[in-house]
Amino acid sequence: SLSVEEQFYLIFPLLLLLIYRYCKGNWRPFLISAALVSLILSISGAHFFPSAAFYLLPTRGWELLLGAFLALGLFPQLQNNGARNTVSLIGLVLILWSIFFFTRLTPFPGWHALFPCVGAALIIYSGIGGTSLAGRLLSHRVLVFVGLISYSLYLWHWPLMVFAKQLCSGQHAAYSGAAVVALSFALAVLSWRYVERPFRKKGTMEQRKRLFTIAAGIMLINVAFGVGVDVSQGWPGRFAGKLITLNCDLKTYNLGTCFLREDQDITEWQGDKCFLQSGKATTTLLWGDSFAAHYVPGIKDNLNLISSNILQYTAGGCAPVFDFNPAYRPRCKEFSARVEHLISSYGVHTVVMAAGWKLALENGLTYDALKKTVDTLRRQGLRVVLIGQSPRFDQSVQDISNRARILETSVSESELSMDIEAINTELRNIAGPDNFVDPSRVFCINKRCRFKSRSGFYFWDDGHLTALGSRLSVEYIFSTLKI
Repeated sequence: SLSVEEQFYLIFPLLLLLIYRYCKGNWRPFLISAALVSLILSISGAHFFPSAAFYLLPTRGWELLLGAFLALGLFPQLQNNGARNTVSLIGLVLILWSIFFFTRLTPFPGWHALFPCVGAALIIYSGIGGTSLAGRLLSHRVLVFVGLISYSLYLWHWPLMVFAKQLCSGQHAAYSGAAVVALSFALAVLSWRYVERPFRKKGTMEQRKRLFTIAAGIMLINVAFGVGVDVSQGWPGRFAGKLITLNCDLKTYNLGTCFLREDQDITEWQGDKCFLQSGKATTTLLWGDSFAAHYVPGIKDNLNLISSNILQYTAGGCAPVFDFNPAYRPRCKEFSARVEHLISSYGVHTVVMAAGWKLALENGLTYDALKKTVDTLRRQGLRVVLIGQSPRFDQSVQDISNRARILETSVSESELSMDIEAINTELRNIAGPDNFVDPSRVFCINKRCRFKSRSGFYFWDDGHLTALGSRLSVEYIFSTLKI
């Protein structure tokens, strides 16, 4: 938000000066055209390059220009109370719609951004030259006060949320959430009273000079502190060697050749080089995302358990479902569409499908779409096997372990907040009991899961397996499935 606004504050005044100087004040065609181009870029960008569309000015500029049109008087004033009330209520409904009906699956900004932006513009517009129902509602003292402290509230709540998550380790979310809300409001009120108001208050030049000197001094101290932390890499000496660092060499997943990065084209998958085992009578295709690729080290260590060739076909973020095309991985549908060609080209007999199912379900995957994919493959005479959801912790196991080391306690397991059993029950129903295996059985009892033992760590982040974890998982999976 701030980065876009700062660009707007710097660029827009210069744009207006140029229009005023060279176009004799005829700004309408230029700004309207700029807003339309920005909106079109936003709609296309939300699908093709969602991160850039969210953060960059060209795709968000139309939202700011919408407010500029109001300030510059592009629209005639509403002349009667009925019109003002109707327009204000439509604006309020649009904002409420975006609050209650937008989800994490809603592409944004794109055309969905019209709801909150046009809604806000209509409420402002309805208040030009008179009052409205929404205007009177939003003028309530409580709401006005929240508005007054809103900027401080915005600044305070993020660091508090981060610290609360670290301190509470993902547990007691309701209590920590309530505490964060209460503390955010309390600090926001203090910031508003003792920082914002004095800063805005008119005073003598001497007073303002003193204020800016103090602010500059505090900023320099913060910058010096930040540089010191960065240069020292977090002052690790304060922990006296207590901390551990977990890294994974993704080459063990065959990254870049058989496990494609998000920036790679699907043509970069390297076919014959992706056989983990060959020379057998039948061929099994391992299809999925990084949570399929993390079984590769274990497969290589347990080839004696596997009686078929294993062909790896994996890509980051791409769950093995034909119709799955998440906004954050626009190539997934194209990647999955090649599977049927691979099956015929390599004489595949069995398809093993694995994924971070919970993440995929949160980003648009449906069980119906998965079942449709399974049914499509089975109609071709293939055996289709689903590997269930493996443990996903609320944070990195490195962080969990290091926090325990700092507190001089010992921990080797953590409770999952996700309902892993519910997900795996759905997957078992789709695959059938003879073609499903639950990898969480290796590490978990109910929702409590081990992430390390004396032999080492089973996971290296919040859910991807280490070589040790992969080996143990594959021993269980393939001794159960008999592929």
